[in-house]
This record gives sequence, structure tokens and C-alpha cells, in this order.
Amino acid sequence: RADELAGKNRGGEAPRRSPTLIKANLRHDPGDQRRQHQADAQTVDHIAVAAPSLAVGRRFVENSLGVKLSLGGKHVFMGTHNLLLRLGNRLYLEVIAIDPQADAPPAPRWFNLDDPLLQAELQVRPRLVHWIVRTQNIQHAAGLMPEISGPARNATRGDLSWTITIPSD
Repeated sequence: RADELAGKNRGGEAPRRSPTLIKANLRHDPGDQRRQHQADAQTVDHIAVAAPSLAVGRRFVENSLGVKLSLGGKHVFMGTHNLLLRLGNRLYLEVIAIDPQADAPPAPRWFNLDDPLLQAELQVRPRLVHWIVRTQNIQHAAGLMPEISGPARNATRGDLSWTITIPSD
């Protein structure tokens, strides 16, 4: 099952590598314990499993891991929606898919979801496509890997808001 989540192809080869996203300020809560960390610390925030639809992604992860996913929400600015699984205190798994009811965004969707090759692979089975780090100093973190991090932008989903870098390709 680990190979399935990692998306290894039938020949056992690892999938193409994609740049990571950097995320900051997941919630704007003054009492948030995350602000206790050093300004330049980075930790894994979540891992993303892409699927051709949320229904397919839910079935795949729930059958693979034997746990139930929770409803996440819609990322209107990216035309995606998600489901979530808490893995730890501040770590989770995200199942993400293109929202068929959303308008197409003006730029490519994150996680290369617009890539026809990726979409063809997802028709075979969902797969792990990215890991996302959390930091309190997004400019510093992005500066450590400018060739892959992309520009920082503000994002929201429901009552959550954060700043995230999204590669421009």
C-alpha cells in the first residue's frame, strides 16, 4: 500500500518529482501555539494525495488506511476541493481534486493538477503528489529554495487563511 500512496508506477519507478509548496500562518489566531516556534523553523504541515475526484480519493485512502476522512472545503482561487485526515497534532493528509463545479483558475492549479499526464495517472489510481511545509517566516523559507518555491500569495478556504508559495510552472 505504501507504493500505491507514493504513486509508484507499474515498473516500480518513482513518479516525477514536483516542487513543494511552502505555507505560513495557517490560522490567524493570536493564541496559536505555532507562534511559539522560531520564526525560521519549517515543519511538515501536510502531505497531498491527488485524485481524479474526491469520491475516488476518499475510497482509495479509506480502503488503504482503514480510517475515515473529514470534509475539508473548496479552494475557490485554485478550482479545487479537498478531504482531510489528521495524522498528528499539527500534521494531516489531504486528498485533493479538481472541483468540477468550480471555474478554471487564471493560472495552472497547484500540484500540477492541470497536467494531462498526471490526470491520466490519477485515472489508474490516486497518488501522493506533494508535501507542504509550515513556517512562520515564509520569505526566509522561500529564499532557501527560490528556484522551486514560487511567489508568496494569500489564500483562503472557508474561515482559514494563510500565505503560500505556489511554483509558477
